[in-house]
Amino acid sequence: MRFAAKSAFFMAMAVLMSTVSWAQAPDPEGWQFSSLTVSAGEDALSSGIAGSLWMDNQEKHTTFNVVVQQEQAWFLCGRRFTVGKLKGTVAGSTGHFMGVPWIGPYLDLAMPLGTVAGQEVVVSTMQWPIINAWEPDKWKNDGVKNPESLYIGFLTSYQVTVGPVGISYALLNFLDDPWNELPGVSYTQKIRKDFSVMGSVTRNGNAKKWMFYIGATWNPS
Repeated sequence: MRFAAKSAFFMAMAVLMSTVSWAQAPDPEGWQFSSLTVSAGEDALSSGIAGSLWMDNQEKHTTFNVVVQQEQAWFLCGRRFTVGKLKGTVAGSTGHFMGVPWIGPYLDLAMPLGTVAGQEVVVSTMQWPIINAWEPDKWKNDGVKNPESLYIGFLTSYQVTVGPVGISYALLNFLDDPWNELPGVSYTQKIRKDFSVMGSVTRNGNAKKWMFYIGATWNPS
């Protein structure tokens, strides 16, 4: 476990250093560095030390994301779109969880509703189903038969953000685990125009425990 955590940390730092070099170089074929997040803790998607890099191509309305974590990693590539005030991303994704490869579509949507006491109000949702190639050993050897014909995972989440405060509710279905309710609250504080820190607490309904997460994001765009 310690080796995995250290490996994830060094991978995240490698992403950071390569991204700094990318940001300082001329943009190749319209691609621009969007954001880099380094985090620790747990939420609906994260566990342990993690790094997340986003790149955008404004001309082609294309986006790319790579994430490295303690137990998993993934790539996501797709298109951004705008319909009126609605903004969204539709993409394909692939990665691994505990060494098991998976693939699936990805969709997120965000809609600003106006302001309250000078704070912008935004509602958003993410829908992310995946299919695993097989069961990771942790699930294969848990003594519980998977009731589904496919080794699926599905995360659906909904969030209301008022200024720096976000209130979220997510449902996670993964292999033979029962549906897991994941309500949470987050707070984001801008330190500079291009740098912010964020913390969140999420209730793991299945494990009956609180999950805590902290992260820092550099966004030069």
